[in-house]
Amino acid sequence: MMDVNPSYIPPLPQSQPPTMPTMQPLPFGRVIAMTQTIYRERFATYFLPALLVIAPISIATSVLSGSLIDQSQALTAESKLLQQSSRSATSLSQAQLQAITADSLKVLSAALVVVLVAFVVQLIRLVIVDSVLVYLTSEHILGRRMTFSQALSAVRARWGAVVLGHCALYTLLIGLSVALAFTLFLCGLGFGLLVYLGLALGALLTPVLTLEQVGVPQGLGRAWGLGKGRLWALIAMVAVTVLLGVAVAIPIGIVNGAIAGLFSTSAKLTGSGIDSLPVLVISGLLTGLSSALITPIGLIGSTVLYYDARIRLEGFGESLAALKDPEARPNDILPPTGLNLSAMKGGDFINLALVTAGTFV
Repeated sequence: MMDVNPSYIPPLPQSQPPTMPTMQPLPFGRVIAMTQTIYRERFATYFLPALLVIAPISIATSVLSGSLIDQSQALTAESKLLQQSSRSATSLSQAQLQAITADSLKVLSAALVVVLVAFVVQLIRLVIVDSVLVYLTSEHILGRRMTFSQALSAVRARWGAVVLGHCALYTLLIGLSVALAFTLFLCGLGFGLLVYLGLALGALLTPVLTLEQVGVPQGLGRAWGLGKGRLWALIAMVAVTVLLGVAVAIPIGIVNGAIAGLFSTSAKLTGSGIDSLPVLVISGLLTGLSSALITPIGLIGSTVLYYDARIRLEGFGESLAALKDPEARPNDILPPTGLNLSAMKGGDFINLALVTAGTFV
């Protein structure tokens, strides 16, 4: 019989160290397939936080917009009544003029409030939803799984850059729109310039500012260089997202119409007025639901294309493999020295011309 040494501890089995996935350029079909796979595997992680943030925002926007529409309709009805009574502005009393002016200012103030609220909630969504989902997607691509709360903690330090970067983007687009207005948008060609700039600069701005430790000016330059390098893939991704959004919006619109019809029928049967607030709340909730379904698709797709652009244009895959660090992230891989992606080249001018022509048509 063999003696057993009670102090003997068998060695633990050796586990293989985590390895980084192979990074290769992807055809657009693979980009769509990867986007679908990531969303399907982590559906609850992407959809539920997006719904919790977007739905209240959508409800508030719906209520504010409904109030603005009601005030505009009331002012329009008042103006038509004046026209029907054949009274000109010179025959109106001072009190009537002051009342019309006050109503117009109310409509203008409500419109400004809606615009301001829309801008603020867009920034809130950027930091709470967009940046977090981009980080979750990045970790998934690198072979790591992370919870929403962990991703939220990881990107918190980048919120300032994300907000300032998008404010700079909006300011640039608005400023360019104002400048083009003085030239009548170059007989329609200016719209193509805005589309090109918005896609090339804005499509990858959130992934760049979230995943790379760069300042706002450098982040804008990085997003511009990578975005125009994968312009047509970005256009295709936007087209797919828009088509999916339309496919979801159609049944949502039908349901909204049916609910409004039910409230209208109930009001006629009971002889009471139509309470628009429940209709606006339900409409906002359904719109938020559809937006929460579609938003992750665009964010996942843009993050996949961010990696694809870096792989194609900067040799990101080879640099990541050479680093041999299973915990490496995009910020650890610097672009090759001397590489300038921001400068416009021959192919970029051709793309600009094609986008401009397509937008004009």
